[in-house]
Amino acid sequence: QVKLLRVLQERAYSRVGGTDLIRADFRLLAATNRNLEDLVAAGTFRSDLYYRLDVVPLSVPPLRDRREDIPELVEHFAGRVAAAEGLDRPSVSADFLDTLGRYAWPGNVRELENLVERLVVLYRPRILESRLLEEEAPDRFGRPDPDARERRETLDALRQSGGNKSAAARILGISRRALYYRMGRLGIADGAEPGNA
Repeated sequence: QVKLLRVLQERAYSRVGGTDLIRADFRLLAATNRNLEDLVAAGTFRSDLYYRLDVVPLSVPPLRDRREDIPELVEHFAGRVAAAEGLDRPSVSADFLDTLGRYAWPGNVRELENLVERLVVLYRPRILESRLLEEEAPDRFGRPDPDARERRETLDALRQSGGNKSAAARILGISRRALYYRMGRLGIADGAEPGNA
């Protein structure tokens, strides 16, 4: 704290082990998730440094208090991840945004960012829908569907095999007969487009 205060006051610093002062022209943007006034009162944060930093305070409320930002944040995160992974940017359904809007977000924006990244990378969806939330994080976004993962794996195998049941069964490590049984149990129509079932 002392060294930072000196740099802020003198607008100069010296390198570690050096003696020459180096002038610095800068603006400092500092962020914290702690109440610095309380820390100053408790004696754990220097008051002179606090007042040096407290020139133009900006308050960014937690995500739970600004849910109207969620759609724009989701679009931004999904677009960034899709571009980085070489994927098409998924569209975002209204039910997906409604589900996100009902969640408390204890991990704030970082939790939302991680969730969107995980969904885009793992599922590679054309549309971000609430069913993905329920499947990926049932403890936070709904009831678990015990068949959801199996349904997704089966559809993925059918998609990879171009609808060839023998090849899909090999991908899944099951017999062709077991694949037909599974498809019937999961409501996947024989001959249906794998992406639409």
